Amino acid sequence: MKRSLVSFWMLFAALLVITAQEKSGLPDNAPADIPIRVEYFFDTDPGFGKATGVASETAEQMSFNAPIADLNDGLHTLYVRAKNSKGWSQTQNRTFVKTPAPAGIKAAECYIDIDPGAGKGMEVPFAETDMNFTVDLTGMEPGEHWLYIRISNQLDQWEEIGSHTFTLINPVGTENAGADNLAVYPNPVSDFLFIRNENHTIQSVEITDMKGQQVCKQDTQGINMIAIPASHYATGTYMLTMRTLSQKNHTFKIIKK
Repeated sequence: MKRSLVSFWMLFAALLVITAQEKSGLPDNAPADIPIRVEYFFDTDPGFGKATGVASETAEQMSFNAPIADLNDGLHTLYVRAKNSKGWSQTQNRTFVKTPAPAGIKAAECYIDIDPGAGKGMEVPFAETDMNFTVDLTGMEPGEHWLYIRISNQLDQWEEIGSHTFTLINPVGTENAGADNLAVYPNPVSDFLFIRNENHTIQSVEITDMKGQQVCKQDTQGINMIAIPASHYATGTYMLTMRTLSQKNHTFKIIKK
């Protein structure tokens, strides 16, 4: 990140980027000719000429990167000084705070249409590289809706990572699983696969590809309608198996287009 602002200092991640553009590229009290050494240090002065040296590009502008990865979190001070043929300038300083870098996913959640507030959505299970989940659509009116997904890092900072539109329709031409009154639609599917369970009898749902590898497994006890995001599935044929509370298995062939 390069800036051309006068005395602008910015700290981000594990890198402190400092750009100084003044009359000579040095502190106001620096000797006027081109510096033969520019150096910096953090917190404790190691002595003149013993700090970390940086290349002085021109007499008009100077910029350099000062890594802070080895510094502990907390308050620190960066010092900079320059030397030319007439001696050393005064040491200039700037204080900053190093905070822990946001790392890793702490939580994930989703909501439909109306944001209930960060941390108040429907919990979404997640892994480091995958996120499979079902959405409870109980009581939702047919029509177009929006599903939003967001994650929180270790600093409890939330960030939206995706949104998807879907249309909830009454099941037409769906398969019926007998007395358990189960329905799966649409089929073929492109975005969301809906499962209707009016008798609240579904215990779990599992989707596998034709090689028998599991791509989704959800416990759905007590929910009468769910939506399974399927847009990230590869095109092809899948087997969906629903297990009911009566310990019966119902299997449907699903086509992802």
